[in-house]
Amino acid sequence: DGDSGRGGDRRSSPGGPPAALLIFIFCGNLLFHGGHLYSVDDETHFRVIRSLVERGSWSVEPVKEKHLNLVRGRDGRFYAYYAPATSIVGIPFYLVGRSAARLLRLPERFLTRACFSLQGVFWSLLTAGLLFVLLRRLGATQTEAVLLVLLHNFGTYSFMGFRTVTTNFPVGTFLLSALYCSTGEVRTRSAFLAGLCLGGAFLYRYDALLFLPIFVLACARRGGGRAGAGVVAGLIPAVVVVGVHNGIRFGEWWVTGSPDTANLFRGDFFEGFWGLTFGPNRGLIWYSPLSVAGLFGLAYLKRKHPEIAVPALLCFIVQLLFASSLSVWNGGAAWGPRHLGAVVPLLSLGLWPLWKDSKHWAKVLGVSSAIMLQLFASTVSTDSWNDLLWDHGIPYEASWSTFRYNPWYGHFQLWKRLEFERLPAKYRFGRTRVPVGATPPNQRLRKSLDYWWVYAWKLGVPLWGILPFFLILVLGMCGAGVLLWRDATNWSKI
Repeated sequence: DGDSGRGGDRRSSPGGPPAALLIFIFCGNLLFHGGHLYSVDDETHFRVIRSLVERGSWSVEPVKEKHLNLVRGRDGRFYAYYAPATSIVGIPFYLVGRSAARLLRLPERFLTRACFSLQGVFWSLLTAGLLFVLLRRLGATQTEAVLLVLLHNFGTYSFMGFRTVTTNFPVGTFLLSALYCSTGEVRTRSAFLAGLCLGGAFLYRYDALLFLPIFVLACARRGGGRAGAGVVAGLIPAVVVVGVHNGIRFGEWWVTGSPDTANLFRGDFFEGFWGLTFGPNRGLIWYSPLSVAGLFGLAYLKRKHPEIAVPALLCFIVQLLFASSLSVWNGGAAWGPRHLGAVVPLLSLGLWPLWKDSKHWAKVLGVSSAIMLQLFASTVSTDSWNDLLWDHGIPYEASWSTFRYNPWYGHFQLWKRLEFERLPAKYRFGRTRVPVGATPPNQRLRKSLDYWWVYAWKLGVPLWGILPFFLILVLGMCGAGVLLWRDATNWSKI
């Protein structure tokens, strides 16, 4: 294959992602992280983790002042009706937060939730590594792959997803893993690994089972019937884990306890489809226009790399059709197009052929506008139903009317209401709970830039306690950026 002649990279040896790329993404995602939970789902997962660590039980005690997604189990106790992975994976994050709180003598309820919320940063690193390897497999040079991975992380809807613990985005990482295992030379072993990856997605979301036929057929087509059977075999361990988890809670291995099953295929399909694609409240084209471009890129990529493009396209179609068929809440009222979050990384693979054939000015315009859009969207939280800081029970006052016709205008309206004053002394460090409702301290807290360092400042953390971490992250991004720039020997030709 030889040198590519573009940046001095070799296309024949994909290798792994440069450490500087992962450092840049890690520091960047931490710097712009909210440091809190965003939804009832997040808080419910957190309560499960706390119960597992502190009491050794999956059951959760309901609280009167806050709604949690719980149902009664076979023993009369209350259980969350989610798949188990988010709670299990979140245990180390909870333990780190608890240890930090005890070391710093701060309320555990703050730092444990803040650390639990960082799971998305972990998934962003795995996603970056997988995207890099797959892009190199498609023929991208190292420099091009680095740029496209950065564009995916900071210029698509995944940037918003990595700031949360929403289960859709880990599923996207597992789908990339399954796609990697099902390409190249497909054998029974690699097909089994693809099945294990799908099992990981299933442990996060039960509807990930919809992707199984796609990868069974993909592996069977390229590796024969044994390869297709290998995918099914790889899924079995996850099915066993879910069965045991359901049995502990509800007595039957197939009973999830989720009331959402009653809403399957009961929504207005066209309303859901429009809402998830073009609708101003939740449309992918508003929140992640590059992902829409990637969809067309996958169609173009299908001619040269059908083994990657076809499964990716089918996963997008299946997810879009399924999510559009759900009830109105599930199909279109959950913080941006989060139900399409699982397939956004797959769509980013389609950016490669578009990037390769675009003019330099179009690349500069596309990159700058996409990143600015995500940074602008992350400055404020747009959910009216969430609680920014569950310890205070603060729903963000955002009227959906401001987002009904143009979400960018809605963000601008929220941005104009920002306040930067600290809370009164008696509310700092959780000494006194902030009163909910239209009270001055509550308004002051929720009208914030949606970044951890702003909340920390308002809650009483002094600047000397914030600046060291802030500067470490900024310097980490700068240092990693310099290393990436030095590795790219000829950026002007990309």
